[in-house]
Amino acid sequence: MIALPPDSLRRRCDPAGFAFASTAELPDPATHPGQSRALEALQMGMRMRGNGYNVFACGPTGTGRRRLIQAELRREAGTRPVPDDWCYVHNFALPSQPSALRLPAGRGQRLREDTRALVQDVQTALPAAFGREENRNRQEEIEEEFQERQHQVLSELSARALQDGILLLETQSGFAFEPMASPEAFEVAAAAGAGGAEGVTSGFISAG
Repeated sequence: MIALPPDSLRRRCDPAGFAFASTAELPDPATHPGQSRALEALQMGMRMRGNGYNVFACGPTGTGRRRLIQAELRREAGTRPVPDDWCYVHNFALPSQPSALRLPAGRGQRLREDTRALVQDVQTALPAAFGREENRNRQEEIEEEFQERQHQVLSELSARALQDGILLLETQSGFAFEPMASPEAFEVAAAAGAGGAEGVTSGFISAG
């Protein structure tokens, strides 16, 4: 057994002997020690031109898998033409299936920025446009026309139903038909008679 002094139990390095302040300043190594087979498999995977092929990398933590793959992908990408941009946009006809747009390289980011600017402009312009007095007046006219048309159509439908002994009833969930012979129909008809022969009464749409 050889006795070792405390100074021999730990190796010390003098930082003054390095020509860099941080390892981040060092270039990536040209080789990847101990990863020759993994490197060959990765390079073969990058050469595959068919669809449906993937590269799966596994190994202990700290072996530099990510660094190796990223370095090789950057190197390989530098030898190929710049790929087109692929953008997915909303499909109004089928919201669950976005539409894919293929654009020249660099145009995808421009499209995104232009779209964001357009949305901001629309969010500002639309409230200002519809908030004008003439637009509010036009909106009220449209609502009045719709209500008049709705009342006319329902009155015609009620008159036609009465000819067949059926009442047109207005309920909380919408409209319903009730035979004149039912107790509910008699109650509604009596209420309608007490309220007047014209207009909309409680639960009953008259044909007058």
